[in-house]
Amino acid sequence: MPDVYLNPYERIARKKHRPYRILAIDGGGIRGVIPAIVLQKLEKMLGGRLSDHFDLFAGTSTGSILAAALAIGMPVEEALKLYKEHGSRVFPGFFGRLLSRIARFPRQGVSAAKYSGRGLNEALRIVFGDRLLRDASKPLLIVTYDTFQRAPYVFKSWNGNNDCPIWVACRASCSAPTYFPAAAYETPQGRMSLVDGGVVANNPSACALAEAVALNGGKLDQGAIVASFGTGRSTKPITLSEAQSWGLAQWGPRIIDVLMDSSEAVHYQMLQILGERYFRFQMALAPQFDAMDNASADNIDALVSTALGYLSQDGNQKLLRLVRDMTE
Repeated sequence: MPDVYLNPYERIARKKHRPYRILAIDGGGIRGVIPAIVLQKLEKMLGGRLSDHFDLFAGTSTGSILAAALAIGMPVEEALKLYKEHGSRVFPGFFGRLLSRIARFPRQGVSAAKYSGRGLNEALRIVFGDRLLRDASKPLLIVTYDTFQRAPYVFKSWNGNNDCPIWVACRASCSAPTYFPAAAYETPQGRMSLVDGGVVANNPSACALAEAVALNGGKLDQGAIVASFGTGRSTKPITLSEAQSWGLAQWGPRIIDVLMDSSEAVHYQMLQILGERYFRFQMALAPQFDAMDNASADNIDALVSTALGYLSQDGNQKLLRLVRDMTE
């Protein structure tokens, strides 16, 4: 039986025992550049591909793309190219959006999503081709939300939905309301309507840990390590007068940003559960760089600079501690 079909804990048992290692990546659109830069540094410090060093990969939205890329053994540099080479395909500029909305107007009206999703589909298919979830070399978990059942729906590379193409699962997890249309997903039980997992778990660390506990017979590996990578924390305030006076029209464009802040609640929970064995890599973003869909070269360069600045300070020390704990 190929390793990928085994319970992830059974796979560990085939090797010299060591603590179970989870890598989780937040959602955040084009801001996925930030964790990619940090992960690139981690890859260099550990040596070899990250799929050689972690036992379970989890991602939400843009984090699902990175997590999937790493789980199939892709070097971080290749994953980073998705943002640099295909960012403008996924998030076209004003005129591209205008033409798209005109074409979609007869079917979707004035309230259509900002982007059609066509560019996202194309980019994901270029990156992942025909690979299925079960083709991941390490267990992979991708979080989405089912609008029919009004509940989270999680893709896993080791269970019944592992025949799903990776690009389809990532497309569903990236379908942020107001930005992209919901993704249709066919199952033997019927069609599902899936949107961005960030509406329920933008930081998928807790989902990943819960899955690991379930796979371990309901027991928490006391040495388990979770490395969680954020896409930058928005620092743009919503003033009291705005929060008191805003209605649907004002809150609508900002609600996804607010939902992303739920990552910090998960951060708190994970700290209480794992303490020093939970490593969170997150940084504050200047307001002018916190857009999730600004794929301009200047903005991508600014995101890279933000990540490098973080690595020149607290980030590097935290990476050193993570590597130390992983290699002891």
